[in-house]
Amino acid sequence: MDRGGFEPGLSLGLPDLLASWGEAWGVADLPGRIEVRFSQRLRRTLGRCQPERGLVTLHFGLAGSDLLPEVLCHEAAHYAVWLLYGRGPRPHGPEWRRLVERVGHPARRVIPAHEADFQIPRSTLRSRVYLHECPVCGVSRLARRPVPVWRCRACVESGRPGRMNIRRLEEP
Repeated sequence: MDRGGFEPGLSLGLPDLLASWGEAWGVADLPGRIEVRFSQRLRRTLGRCQPERGLVTLHFGLAGSDLLPEVLCHEAAHYAVWLLYGRGPRPHGPEWRRLVERVGHPARRVIPAHEADFQIPRSTLRSRVYLHECPVCGVSRLARRPVPVWRCRACVESGRPGRMNIRRLEEP
């Protein structure tokens, strides 16, 4: 795998971050269990975790970025969930969310393009541009495309149709 000229290690402080998260998550020796690589080949994501291999691959642009700790935490939490709970939990389920939030990072799946402090191809950071909003209770969801089948759960459970109004938002 191409590391893009960057060698992860002490200069980036990755072992220290992984050690502190491993301690908080109850995963002994997390830095020794997980390998972190940087790659120029990632085009649609900032990171990828392959728990069976103990491998986290990060977008090469993250090496000098303020986003590095958040993205590494996101991927390392996937590995920790796999170690602690096995294959059962959903990828961004409550177990993963608890681990990420326990160490002070937001448990989010997508990073908006305007938050990146390095040039990222548009295909990597997808913009969510459609707001789906319940006209009754105000619950809302964002998506990259209109999803007319979504319904407001609270309204449906109370006997209402739960249809959501959909409107396109401007990209940041």
